[in-house]
Amino acid sequence: MKSKVEAYLTYLFFLITLTSSYYIGVAFYDISTGLDFNKYRKNLYFFNDLGPEVYDSQGTLYFWSVSKITRFTETLFTNQELSILLNNKLQLINFLYYLLGLLGLGILLKTKKFSFKQILISLSILNFFPPAYYMRLTMKPEVMAFALLPWLFLFCEFYIRKQTLFRTLLLSLFLSIALTIKASITGMILLSLFVLYGRQVIKLKSKLILFIETTLFSSLIVYLNYVLTNVWLFAKPKITDDSLLGKWDNTANLNFFVNVDFKNLYENPFKHIHAESFISITLIDTLSDYFTFFWKHEENGNFFHYGTVEFTDNFLIQNFLQEYLSIIFTLLFYLLIIFLFFKKVENSNYFLLPFCGLAILIINAFGFPVKNFDPETGDLFKVHYYSFLLCISLVFLLSYFHKKYSYSYLLTILLIPIFLITMGFPKQLQEDTVNDLLIKTEYTSICFVVNSIHNTQCR
Repeated sequence: MKSKVEAYLTYLFFLITLTSSYYIGVAFYDISTGLDFNKYRKNLYFFNDLGPEVYDSQGTLYFWSVSKITRFTETLFTNQELSILLNNKLQLINFLYYLLGLLGLGILLKTKKFSFKQILISLSILNFFPPAYYMRLTMKPEVMAFALLPWLFLFCEFYIRKQTLFRTLLLSLFLSIALTIKASITGMILLSLFVLYGRQVIKLKSKLILFIETTLFSSLIVYLNYVLTNVWLFAKPKITDDSLLGKWDNTANLNFFVNVDFKNLYENPFKHIHAESFISITLIDTLSDYFTFFWKHEENGNFFHYGTVEFTDNFLIQNFLQEYLSIIFTLLFYLLIIFLFFKKVENSNYFLLPFCGLAILIINAFGFPVKNFDPETGDLFKVHYYSFLLCISLVFLLSYFHKKYSYSYLLTILLIPIFLITMGFPKQLQEDTVNDLLIKTEYTSICFVVNSIHNTQCR
């Protein structure tokens, strides 16, 4: 009886964190004001026959699905009332991709002998993990990578156990789709698969068949992608703004990867002040918002940036608590996964996935396959680019602790308020902001809840 009650409570906790994280995102953020939206809305126009060309040919399946579900038009984007509906649709689509990834990740963890409770609590914490959050709050294909990657890992596990025709076809199909999402994602997935399954696959006699099928499927997808968009999949986007010409036509030097100004990191954790330090960017941007695209992105209708720390008069903590928490968490996270890897704990290879993402970005920073580094910002190293790998690594790490230590649940759940603080909660909202939030909730399915407190009109 006790175990059943515990299971129900665990399931309820997961549902609460899942739904509340979704509606907080809907209320406090507008994707149409966020990272690269103005670039990629060209893709939405194109797939709805409203524009002549795509911004680039990456993430075609993702943008096609977004365009068809939202039925994106200029009116939706420019009309204030309709733009609320647009934001809701965009976040819902990303949320559905996220749910698909959660399901695959849960099943993958189950095959690794983690319990129902261990898995659900880990996923509950993931629901508020900032990299998972801004992955859901961005109209870019990284969320699709998260949706597919756990299933890809799962099918690899099945394939290694038994190489049937069906399993080979299933793996090669999923692998082909995943490898043709985006250039950086391709590299990260290939390196991740090598780290996790390289030794096992090399020993298999049927690996050649898998390679041939994957190559054929991938080639077909690349060709169809070109036919549809008239742009080769991994071609660099055209730069139409003359002021941006040559901006990313650079390579990083070795000093960029070892420089750390600790005093400046403490006193000035600001955007672009640490453009010469890979380490500083990673430390700040993992939980906080170094590039100011999310929690610190000030736009009309985007309310994440409102709120200050009120429990202390210390100037630095008032202004930089989020950054300090990010620095501490990121340091502990990477030191911990390195320690556990060398300790050779079970499933420790999954802990290394963020390093796979970083390795691909580092290779790119040195100019391979093309130059893509801006020394004035260091924006190639946005944590968003490998957020899907961070998410999987974190869940495996949390599940390990939940399995190893009986009372670790209580400690790990404390990560949720820490994550919320890094995103600017709790907030001191101005009256006009509260009114704007109420208007946004009128277009959501939780309007009836808000209506019981405030007299709002549900639409």
